[in-house]
Amino acid sequence: MDRISLDELLKQADIDVAALPPAPTSPTDQQMRARITARPAYRCAVCQEGGSTARVLNTDQGARWLDLCLRHGLAVHEPSPRMPTTMEGILADLREALAEATAATGQTPDVRLWTDENGWQDMPMDEHHRYHVTLILDGRRARHGWWGVEAVAREKFTLWVGECSGKAGSRVILTDEHTGAVLTTWPQQP
Repeated sequence: MDRISLDELLKQADIDVAALPPAPTSPTDQQMRARITARPAYRCAVCQEGGSTARVLNTDQGARWLDLCLRHGLAVHEPSPRMPTTMEGILADLREALAEATAATGQTPDVRLWTDENGWQDMPMDEHHRYHVTLILDGRRARHGWWGVEAVAREKFTLWVGECSGKAGSRVILTDEHTGAVLTTWPQQP
């Protein structure tokens, strides 16, 4: 779901804020944690799925709880002005922090990345693992690997394209993990 303002979400979902449950005006951290971790979970005011975020709205009728599922909660979340808002920016910040940690300790930390598309995946960050080739079959990652030399990664990309050519739902992607740039894909994206 794309980012949307809270007012827009309330309007689109036709939420009557007066009907939301009363809340303390300034809930404590303990009250917020209790609301978010309650079992059974409070329902998202938009889609009625289990809520995992909560906030207090100050309305003309007093303070009201607004429970949202993770998807709707993230859609209305306002990022910090100093935080990156794109995947490329987030990865650049992560790489910078990893470089600092490596310089301070002499060891490269193991990092795992979660994406909705691929789930958990190891994400080596050193020069030997700069170029990442991913083979997707039927919408799921079937094979992937990292190489430190772009020419070698491109050879692997070409090899994997040849192996899956003609298979419906197949896709191969070559990414520069240091910049976050997709260098090439097969089939070509419009």
